[in-house]
Amino acid sequence: MVPDISLLRDLAVQSLRRMYRPEQGIYAFRLRRANGADVLEGESVRYTGMALLGLLNEPEDTLEIALHDQPYEDVTDGLVRRLPEITNVGDVAVIWWVCRAAGLDEQADAARARLMQLDPLGNEHPTVERAWVLSACAAGNESDCDLGPLVVDKLLNAQNPNCGVYAHQDPAARVSRIRRHVACFADLVYPTMALADWGATVGDSKALSAARLSADYMAATQGPDGQWWWHFDQRNGKIVEGYPVYSVHQDSMAPMALFAAAEACGTNYDSAIRAGLSWMFNAPEIDGSLVDTRAEIIWRKVCRREPNKLTRLAQASMSSISASWRVPGLNLLFPPRAIDAESRPYHMGWILYAWRDDRCTRFGEQFGGTKHDTHKDLADAAVV
Repeated sequence: MVPDISLLRDLAVQSLRRMYRPEQGIYAFRLRRANGADVLEGESVRYTGMALLGLLNEPEDTLEIALHDQPYEDVTDGLVRRLPEITNVGDVAVIWWVCRAAGLDEQADAARARLMQLDPLGNEHPTVERAWVLSACAAGNESDCDLGPLVVDKLLNAQNPNCGVYAHQDPAARVSRIRRHVACFADLVYPTMALADWGATVGDSKALSAARLSADYMAATQGPDGQWWWHFDQRNGKIVEGYPVYSVHQDSMAPMALFAAAEACGTNYDSAIRAGLSWMFNAPEIDGSLVDTRAEIIWRKVCRREPNKLTRLAQASMSSISASWRVPGLNLLFPPRAIDAESRPYHMGWILYAWRDDRCTRFGEQFGGTKHDTHKDLADAAVV
């Protein structure tokens, strides 16, 4: 079936409406299929901020749908009012990023002040959250040139200069021996995008070189059917464990990082982006698509039927002993044929963030136009 970006965008907007909690002014943590019904669970400041980033440049009628007619600035103000109780650097960084990107200067000042109270340069923060701080520094009309260069140095210190993979945690952080060498796909995406945007904005050649190295690595290690694999060995860039394969990586996170790197560095990753989208609509592992038009949702991932993330623990443990060692036969024991029947609002926000009009037009032409097809409903047949 032909990948359809307009369908992804339509489902993103409608899903955001389903996941929004208007009484609280915040998005749910997730929507999950349970006993044949779709249930909202929890709430998330972080995911709300990411949804707002995706909605920022959307037309008013889209905002009305996604936010239940609540004004964009009111929802953002609601996040800012929560700042005193938030202790996670990543959550505060996303709020700051939204405020700067939206030109809400007073709210941005409040978010930055709270961020600095939490010591964003401390060793305990994950690479992903550090990258969000840099994205915030690069957003808006004027870059934060006091904090930005310090965050760049932290990210570059976490990058393996031979392959471009970033450590999951700051190299100085205390991490278990089994997990220390393992980086995930998000550890590639967010620093690549942040360094590309920062480098392009302020003319930082070191940041641009690092972003290009990581983007090149992403494209070089993509799976044969367009899969963006999950766990990597930060020491040598080898795949530790490929599954699960997440829909958000395929249709939005990889594209937005590769678009940022391409535009900042003068490169082109269209073929890799196209392959990733093709997997979304034609995943051979499940002989179908995670884009479920019958349920009007995009399911979260293709994964193994396994107890307690067993294969990831096994591969991390084995590769911690030797960088060349892997547990054989896991595809036979635990084949990746299951669908995780849940969806999260940040995914929908990133679809809108990645696929602005000019990119939709260009890739629609590459795929031969867009057409909304009826997808077979796989959710009930293969839920974990």
